[in-house]
Amino acid sequence: MKISIIGEGPFVATGFSTVGRQLAKGFSRLGHDVNFLSFQHFGEILTVFDNDYDFKTTFGNLKNGYKLYPCDKSEFGINTFIPFLKKTKPDILITYFDLWSKPMAFLVDNNISKYYKWIHYASIDSSPIPASLYNNISAPQVLLSMSKYGQSEFKKYNYSTDFIWLGVDTKLFIPRPELKLTSQYNGKFVVLFASRNNLRKEPEKFLRAIKIISKKYPDKYKNMVFHMHTDMNDLEGLPLLDIIRQLGIQDKVFKTANYNDVFDPLNREDLAKLYSLANIHVLPTGAEGFGLTIAETMACGIPTVMTNCSTGPELLHNEVGVSGRLAKVKEKIVGAIGSYLCLVDANDLAENIMFYYDNENERKRHGMNGRIFTERYLDWDDCIIPKWLKMFDTDNYRQPMVEIT
Repeated sequence: MKISIIGEGPFVATGFSTVGRQLAKGFSRLGHDVNFLSFQHFGEILTVFDNDYDFKTTFGNLKNGYKLYPCDKSEFGINTFIPFLKKTKPDILITYFDLWSKPMAFLVDNNISKYYKWIHYASIDSSPIPASLYNNISAPQVLLSMSKYGQSEFKKYNYSTDFIWLGVDTKLFIPRPELKLTSQYNGKFVVLFASRNNLRKEPEKFLRAIKIISKKYPDKYKNMVFHMHTDMNDLEGLPLLDIIRQLGIQDKVFKTANYNDVFDPLNREDLAKLYSLANIHVLPTGAEGFGLTIAETMACGIPTVMTNCSTGPELLHNEVGVSGRLAKVKEKIVGAIGSYLCLVDANDLAENIMFYYDNENERKRHGMNGRIFTERYLDWDDCIIPKWLKMFDTDNYRQPMVEIT
């Protein structure tokens, strides 16, 4: 089968990039002819092999490889979309960018579903869905949600869709408790923030919670460290270093060495090792379409404290059991597209962090539940890719009407 993919990736440190990389890798391993047009790749056509970040500039359709096509310098490379599709002539087109994005608008305006079997893998992270998106929602032959939460939001507007969770490589992301014994944090309770520095992820609330802990639990605070795996100077985010200094917590907050932005990521093995240094993971987010760092830390046996919004309940109170704790929402604000973002209560976030500090048995039990859940439900090769292949075999598509020329 010829499968074409358009989206972020595959070598950028974002959830969307991971989606593209894992789908392309998973389908090509099974012998499908996979062509991937990346927003962030410029230059020549490459053939990418199984390694997550290592690739060779080899042309041709080699075993277990997929072709990575470059974009031009137009915004999101949209001027290359139609030439790419004409050249690759896919049996199935997969996209996975935001419904309100310019790439989505471009494909809808060009009536792509008239020419191709189009699956759009949709991330819905907040409510309500703006009326301005209804045309985009109905454009693909198949609209697939990344979560139960997204599926439920679509149903509120009488749009029926299935869901397939994002996955995690449970052979790479594994518990490594021995790493804690040899790290610089040996003997400390390590709290990890691993996410983008932007307003939606609310890293400032994480820092506020640290300050609250320092005041309310000063003796316990001495035995804690807080590691931030993020770009402290992200242009889309907050001046975190300044905020840390203003709060007076610079002696307790550390960052990943030699990590500056999502375009210069850690390799996946080093990221998995970083997760394993933590006792807990904290995500004070305002909205999540899935929450890939939650799945990855769960696979490493690390429980998460997350805002009680969007996908938090389905991931942390899952089919296996409790895998983390949900912090209260203090208020909601209107976001850029008219949906609401949830602002976490920093005091409750701090209390949930301290729950795990004080309850080692519960922390370990929740971590084990998370590991079991990812193995049973989220493994890319054993769980997620087979669901995609099963969907390819269904008759849910509206048939394209004509061949593009």
